[in-house]
Amino acid sequence: MKLKLIISICTISTLFFACNNVSEKDITVIDELVLGKSNKEFIQQYDTLKIPYTKFLTTSILSNLEEFDQNTIVKAYTKEFNQLLGNSSIEHYGLYNQQAFDGTSNIVQLNVFLGFVSNTLIFNPSGGLVDATKETGIKTFNQALHKDLVVKIEKMLIQKYGEPDKIIKENINFYYYDKNQTKTHNTWNDYNTEQLVWNTNNLEISYFKGINTDSYFNEKFNYMIMIDKSPRKEKLQENDIQVYEYPYISYRLNEKTIKKLKLDIPNI
Repeated sequence: MKLKLIISICTISTLFFACNNVSEKDITVIDELVLGKSNKEFIQQYDTLKIPYTKFLTTSILSNLEEFDQNTIVKAYTKEFNQLLGNSSIEHYGLYNQQAFDGTSNIVQLNVFLGFVSNTLIFNPSGGLVDATKETGIKTFNQALHKDLVVKIEKMLIQKYGEPDKIIKENINFYYYDKNQTKTHNTWNDYNTEQLVWNTNNLEISYFKGINTDSYFNEKFNYMIMIDKSPRKEKLQENDIQVYEYPYISYRLNEKTIKKLKLDIPNI
């Protein structure tokens, strides 16, 4: 009975797209996820497509155990970009964050927050730091990318979609985790960064390459030094890797497709 129900839902979904002259293939994005579905149907895709999900922490150092739950998120993710760096010991992830059209549960956008994982440290009441990941198995998701991977992802997207239709260099919105909440910020005019934009018949694909600061990650000792706009005083050592902060890829249905599929109509 459950199998029949799943087949029926898939059939209805396929007919819906076909009747509106939109090919499901044209609104399929990373990991074969299809936009334009209800939030419930979209989440069901994670199970159907066997997309993994797990707990992450959004900070690398905790002051006490009370902060643990406040900084824990559960996200579906991809490790598709990990292979682009070859033999690097750093694990890069893309965390999935779907967005519905305002006032509805219709998913019109999928943001992929890019970064890498590292062990989480917690202050020991008796002094020093303890590796919390060894006790819990939960790692920290750092919203930062190896500088070489930033370039490789750009090349991968250009190979798939061609040269970008637009390059934005200022006033770019980006996302960050504040404890277990997702918030937005703007680059204004004084950050060194850019966002590449591609337009297809049904989609707008954006790649925010991250903020190019002097922040770096030490691969050997498993810590990240966050530097905002101040120039880095010390030179990078052998195990230090420069990173770009808060990069993401966004897949969004364009306005024409949203209206054609009636995804802007509130759910009753």
